[in-house]
Amino acid sequence: MDKTIENIVFVLDVIFVLIVIISVQRNKHKQKPEQMNVQAFLDLKANAEKGDTESQYKLGQCYASGNDVQRNDLEAIKWFLKAAEKNHAGAQLELGCYYFDKSQTSPTIFNGMAKNPAYSEKSCEKYYNEAMKWFRKSADLGNEYAQCNLANMEYKAGNYIDAYNLYKKSANQGNASALFHLGDLYFYDKIGDKNYKEAVNYYRMAVKRGEYLGELMLGHCYFEGKGVKKSHFEAMKHFHISALHGFDAGRYCFREGANVFDYIFFFFYDVFILAKKPLVTIGIIGLCIYFSIKEESIVKGLCIGIAGSVGLLSTFLVVYYQSRDWNN
Repeated sequence: MDKTIENIVFVLDVIFVLIVIISVQRNKHKQKPEQMNVQAFLDLKANAEKGDTESQYKLGQCYASGNDVQRNDLEAIKWFLKAAEKNHAGAQLELGCYYFDKSQTSPTIFNGMAKNPAYSEKSCEKYYNEAMKWFRKSADLGNEYAQCNLANMEYKAGNYIDAYNLYKKSANQGNASALFHLGDLYFYDKIGDKNYKEAVNYYRMAVKRGEYLGELMLGHCYFEGKGVKKSHFEAMKHFHISALHGFDAGRYCFREGANVFDYIFFFFYDVFILAKKPLVTIGIIGLCIYFSIKEESIVKGLCIGIAGSVGLLSTFLVVYYQSRDWNN
């Protein structure tokens, strides 16, 4: 056979190797948020000082994030408070989040006393109540995130019916976290209506909205046959996807329940379906053709080519799952 054909096929195999490596090392690089220019910031501040509510809110965001100016929490709170007092739901939400974060800061204990009085147990309770106040104001104005946050607080307090009503309002606006928590309320029978099918429906809706913790719960549902027909494959699929999104529990469940065929299948699932790398298929075919040409026997060449492809992919399979730390 012409040497040129061999060289072309060899190049295809090199491409195959590179594509698989790229598939294994898929790292998403987040783009930095665009920053406004100096004049735009000065104009925003001038409008905020004139009393424009939206400008006050956006100026608070600038100080809170530190994207366009040096971060300053006190300035952020000052401007959020000005906007919140004019019933700006977004500013009220920001204040709620700020006070909630402060309420969750554990005091550093020294000789039985908090080293920082600002973080005493009493102060934490005060911040928690302040957070609830602002979340409620924002929720009453229809902010879906405030409704969900307030529902979380009601859930923690054991007020499951109030939590359900707030989650429902937030979910009706498409909030993924609220959809997930509605599934939990049905799954764990917190509202006197244990309904696994309804839980599964909410988990699915949450996943579609980007709440991948729902994948973990769907895995449990399929594994235990709750609300759906019991399926080992579906359970492993959902555990696997939740693991890919960073959930350690999903990684653990997959590791404990998966067999060797699951590892092999989901490796190909990642490469061919999630990574969408058609050149991998071309590479495998190219490897088979290469050995067919080299051995001058189609049957023998294909056998060697297939064996070589399986061996090569098995090697990448081991590297792939080791890189994802499945065994830790």
